Amino acid sequence: MKTAPVKQKRWRPRYPESREGEVQLKNRDYSTFMSDEGPVILVSDETIESPACFWIDYEHVYLRTNWSMWSTVSLSDMDQVKAICGARFCRVHLYNVRDYTAPVYHIEALPEELFLSGSDDHDDPEAQDDSGLFEEEYKNSSEEYAEAFQTVVQIVESISDDLLVFKLPKIGNDRSSIVITDTGNRVVILDIAPENRVFFFSSAEGEEKHRVLDNWPTDDISLDFIDKLRGMKEFLRQKEPDSIADIGFLGNTETIEMLRMFLNIEEISDLKLFTYADLGKQIDALFFAPDT
Repeated sequence: MKTAPVKQKRWRPRYPESREGEVQLKNRDYSTFMSDEGPVILVSDETIESPACFWIDYEHVYLRTNWSMWSTVSLSDMDQVKAICGARFCRVHLYNVRDYTAPVYHIEALPEELFLSGSDDHDDPEAQDDSGLFEEEYKNSSEEYAEAFQTVVQIVESISDDLLVFKLPKIGNDRSSIVITDTGNRVVILDIAPENRVFFFSSAEGEEKHRVLDNWPTDDISLDFIDKLRGMKEFLRQKEPDSIADIGFLGNTETIEMLRMFLNIEEISDLKLFTYADLGKQIDALFFAPDT
């Protein structure tokens, strides 16, 4: 099995193969404190399995202690809350047992599809109304784009469990169709066109720069999307200097040929072009090429 670097970067909900009962969110307000090694969250009575901390803002911080239990984190000490939100990892201390290392992730909302019917003591209506950032189904997303996304997920998951796929992720002020990332520092920011349609391209004029390719209404795509992807890559570079980011476009073979015909190779030397037929091979090479 090929493995990726250990350091965590991005997240989407991943469920165990067998799950008993519902995933619950409880208002337990786990206490926090600071140690020489960084922020610590105190847990007294939970089974700890693959813990992770998630925050939306400084007033909404959650700890996943195991695959079926999420809980709120105390906001009583805002300096400690900010330290947790600003960290890549925090420690989870299970009282009188042991310490665990938990990655810290910034999300836009709780993934409501994770909590099937909620728990009796989940009394945060704001959290109940939130929708997950990476599993969000936009109202204007067409069925063919949804199918394209699922195709990418299936291809990527066939390569390695260490790879994650995000749908319509927001990086800076823009969104791409998809982001593929590992549990380390490599990211591929992709815009995609459905496999069952051939698209043409028009010159970039700046008017469509911030448009999301999740339901393109015509067969003519503005090349503004390339500058958008470059801006997202630059934003990520500034926020995560040790990240390794690529940008790309995915379409069927005819669409990719149209793009190659429209642009000189020098104009898109930083844009990786993927077809559905070779996506798996190219992603495998990008993430798991042997060190030289």
